[in-house]
Amino acid sequence: MKSLRIGVYGARGIPSTYSGYETFLSALDEFSEIIEAYRASVHSRSEDAATCNDCHGTHAIYSAADPRSTVNHLKVPATCGQCHEEITAIFNTSVHGRAATHGVREAPVCTDCHGEHLILSAKDPDSKTYGRTLATETCARCHDDPVIVAKYRLQGGVVGSYVDSYHGWATRLDDASSASCVSCHTAH
Repeated sequence: MKSLRIGVYGARGIPSTYSGYETFLSALDEFSEIIEAYRASVHSRSEDAATCNDCHGTHAIYSAADPRSTVNHLKVPATCGQCHEEITAIFNTSVHGRAATHGVREAPVCTDCHGEHLILSAKDPDSKTYGRTLATETCARCHDDPVIVAKYRLQGGVVGSYVDSYHGWATRLDDASSASCVSCHTAH
C-alpha cells in the first residue's frame, strides 16, 4: 500500500479524507523514536523504499513475538526478501539462514545485523555493518557470547583472534581496505 504514506516519513502526506486522521496524528507521538530512526535510514531515501506497511502489514498486524507477525524473528528474512530477493536467496543458503529456516531462535536474521528501523549504509560509521565495528560489535554479539558458543559448538575466541590480527589492527585504524569477518565468511 505504497500510496498511503505518512507525511513524517518524508514521502507523501496522508490524504485529508483519511478517516481518523487527527487520531492517527496524535498516535504518532508514541512512535517518535521509531519515526526518527526510519527518517535517518536508507529506507526513507527512496520513493520505492520500504514503508511501515511493507514490513508490518496493513490490517493483520501482530506483535513481533507472535508467530503470525511479518516481523516475527523467523519471518524477517521472508519479509525483507519481498524487496531484497537476491540477498535473501544467498542468506537462505548460509549457515545463519539455514539455522533460521530450521527455527533456531538465536540465528541472526536481517534485523540482527542491519537494525530494524535505523538501517544505515555499510559505509556509514554509525552502521552496525560498518567495517570498523562489524567484528567487535555485530558479529561478536553471538560469536563472542560464551552461551551461544557452547550451545552451538562454535569455535571460541574467534573475535579476539581477529582483533589481535593484522586485519583487526588495520580495522581499528579505520583502514577501509582491511578485511573484516564478511571478507572471508560472506555478508549473508
